This record gives sequence, C-alpha cells and structure tokens, in this order.
Amino acid sequence: MTSSARAVLLLSTLAAVGAAERHYTGPRGVAMAGANVASANPMQAQTYNQAVLGFLRWDQETNADQTQSASENAEDWVVTSKYGMTADLSAGVQFQGDLQPTLDAIQAAEANLKEVEASGLSALETQSYITLIERLAALETNTLSVDGDANLVVTGRRGNWALGGQLWFDTTGFVTDADLSNLALNTANALAAGLNNNAAELIKGDPNGYEISRLSSDQVANLRNAGYSEDAVRALDSQLLGISPETQEKLVDAVAQLPLAELDSLADNQTRVTLASLMVFEIPVSYGYAFNEYISVGGSLKAMYGVVGGREIQVFDPETSQLLFETGQNTTESFQGGLDLSLLARWEWLRAGLTGRNLNEPTFDSPELLGRATEDITIDRNITTGIAIDPLSWITTELSVDLVDYHRLNTRDDWQALALAVELRPLKQLALRGAYSTNITSSEDRSEDEMITLGIGYTGSTVQFELAAGLGTNTVTYDDITVPTGARLSLGFGVAF
Repeated sequence: MTSSARAVLLLSTLAAVGAAERHYTGPRGVAMAGANVASANPMQAQTYNQAVLGFLRWDQETNADQTQSASENAEDWVVTSKYGMTADLSAGVQFQGDLQPTLDAIQAAEANLKEVEASGLSALETQSYITLIERLAALETNTLSVDGDANLVVTGRRGNWALGGQLWFDTTGFVTDADLSNLALNTANALAAGLNNNAAELIKGDPNGYEISRLSSDQVANLRNAGYSEDAVRALDSQLLGISPETQEKLVDAVAQLPLAELDSLADNQTRVTLASLMVFEIPVSYGYAFNEYISVGGSLKAMYGVVGGREIQVFDPETSQLLFETGQNTTESFQGGLDLSLLARWEWLRAGLTGRNLNEPTFDSPELLGRATEDITIDRNITTGIAIDPLSWITTELSVDLVDYHRLNTRDDWQALALAVELRPLKQLALRGAYSTNITSSEDRSEDEMITLGIGYTGSTVQFELAAGLGTNTVTYDDITVPTGARLSLGFGVAF
C-alpha cells in the first residue's frame, strides 16, 4: 500500500466523535466517567446539573452556622461558599474497531498486484484481488475510528448563578465512497479467469467435490449471469470464510459488476475519505432554584459559535500525501443557541438527578466539498439520569445512564453511556475516585467501549486541585503499535471565597 493511501486511511479515523456534546469534563467528572448528575457539587454544577446551584443558595440561607461547618470540613467550605471559580482541561482518545488488519491486508494485496503477468492472474494474485475488494467493502460496513476530543472549561459562580466559557474540539474521518470496481485489472474478465484457472489451488482440492456453503442462491445466480464459471463461483465461495454478511454482499455485488475496461493502476480507484472537524465555543449562563430542601431545578442558556471544516481526499491518489498536510480547508462559521435543563431531588442519604443538554439540538452549517453540499452538523440532545447514595460521610456512589442514544460525526456509530462510580474521602482534604463505564447501544460485543477511570482531589482551605485519568479495558493495534482502546486525562483547579 502506498504511504499516502495508508496515511489517509489512518487519518480518516481521526476521529469519529462529536455530533453530541458529550465529553466528560473536569477531573471529578472524568474520574467518575460522567456519573455526576446526582452527586455533582457546585464546582461541577454548570456542566452536570445546574439544580445544584439552587440547593447551594438554599443551604446558605438556612444554615446559620456556616463558619463552624467550614472549620470542621474544608471541602464543605469550598463547595458551599458564596463565590467560586474553576478551570479545567480534559482530553481523550478512544479506538473503535481494529484498523490494523484492514491496512495490512490492503497493503499485502497491493504488493502482490504490482507485477501482474499479461497471461493472467496467479492464485496469489486472484486471492489478493478478492482480499482488496473485501477490505474496501469492510471500510463501508465496519465502524473503524479513533475518537478524540479536547475541552477547556472556565466557570465562575455567585450564589445560585454561574457564568462560564467552554471550548471543545472534535475531528472525524470516514470513507465517503469505497470504489470496488477500479482495481487495476489488466484484461477483460481477468478476475473471472483467475478464479476459474486457479480454482483447485484456491479451494485446495477438486472443484467438482466442493460444495458451495457461503454464497446465497441469488448471489450464485448473479455471478453465473455475469459470466463466472461453476469452478470460479466455487473458488470465490471458498474465499469468504470469516466475512460478515454485510461485507460479503458488497463484495459479491462488486465482483459481479466489475468493468471489462482495462485500467492502468490503483490510482484510478475513486475510494474517498472525508476529513471533517467541529470546533464550538460556548458561553453558558446558569441558574438554579430550590423549591424546598428536597427539590431543585436549574438550567443554562448558551450562546454558541461553531466552525465546521472539511476536505475530501482520494485514498489512492499519488498526490494524497501532499493534500493531507495542507493547512487550508473549507470552513463555515455559524452562531447558535443552546438550552440545558436539570432536576435534582434529595432525601437524607439519597439523591436523584436528571439533566438534558442541548435540548434544542443546535445545528451548525457545513461547507461544500468538491462542489457538492454536505449535511450540516447537528449536536444531538443528551438526557442523562443518575442515582447517588452516601449513607456514610466518607463515601458516595452513583449510577448514571444516558436515556437516549446520540450520534457522532461518523453517524454509523451511536453512543449511550452507562457508568458506575464511587468517591471515597478517607481524609477531610482528600478524595479518591473511580468508575467503570461502557456503551450500551449495541447487543454486540462492545469491549472497546469499556473504560476504567481513576482520580484524586485535594481540598485546601479555599482551593481545590484535582487530577483524573482513564484507560480502556482492551487493546487494539494501529500502525504496528498496540495501545489501549481508550485513554483520558483531566486536570483541574478551583478556588472559593
């Protein structure tokens, strides 16, 4: 595989995230995998549950002896003080699927096809063509991505009001159109002849004794109508072991419809990758109101400025490597507004929360690519609920779940998070946190979505310092490097007065 094509396919997976503004921000939120809807304190209220601000004001007005509380518990002073300011930076990456086998297979197939003899395809070359078609088809049917994001959040609060600023950035790449016909075949019906002439070697036995088991009757009929012999059909069937039904359907359709025209090289292949990015800067104004000591509501109105960028690149174009590193790309700018609403109920050691983010689903304009319009980017609404218990003063546990799934910029991948988190406070100034999270949208094995996160927080007399990190529970291989399926890091600082 050419270095430029390999670079495109690697960068095309950087990174299918984003159309939902659903990134765990702040060290406490990261350490608890976003399970902050019910247990958030005022330092995280603007992001996770604005109703916390209502209880803050209620508690300040009803607790006459706040000075005594402050002297007994440093954290109580920070989280219940009248004024506060926080700043945090979070970044993460998550791998979806294993791209390495696809890249290796395409590279090996391409190497085997460099010197195809005019007399016809050998068994190895025939097998390489089938592999090449299968892997190109898999790029359309499989979710292969590297999800990356970065968030910078600054928040100031006074009583039950909060004003903040958040900058977040996502980028995505995905295969726009996999070309399964322009495969550099040098003679008419070359693949059909290759399958027929090398059937015994491909099947590893007598073709007449081979029973077709993977191709459907309709697929067999289509191949025969396209001019493939019985031996060629049997040989193709023998090469379909381990291929998903969706990919097999695309592969067989492509084989049946391969053009007869002579092609010079894979540079004629029109497989394309779309590279897109979304940057949003938002200014939220938040307010919380407690009806009584048990029920509080809150919300945020957000002014949002978005920049959407994009470029479409031909994977096998020899000039691709130059296009990849050009700084310019098509971009559009637009302004939108966002609405968040939240609810929080508490009773003794039990708390239950509900938060809806971007309920109006703000949409940002997308640029044209190659002279054609592309879909605008809509930030999906996200609704999360959580239940937290803290029967003892030194431990808090929360279970949270997204009530609706949401799409990423690569719309083939949905997300709906489930998280179980715990926070331990062995000392007045020290908090230890940990969580397990996963994606529950699919009934299939989604072990690549699982993550373990850990964090630590220190609370002084008027300041907080926090750190959190997380790693995926599985590994994948990218460009011969084995890495965890996900990683996340967050740093934060807070001050109260």
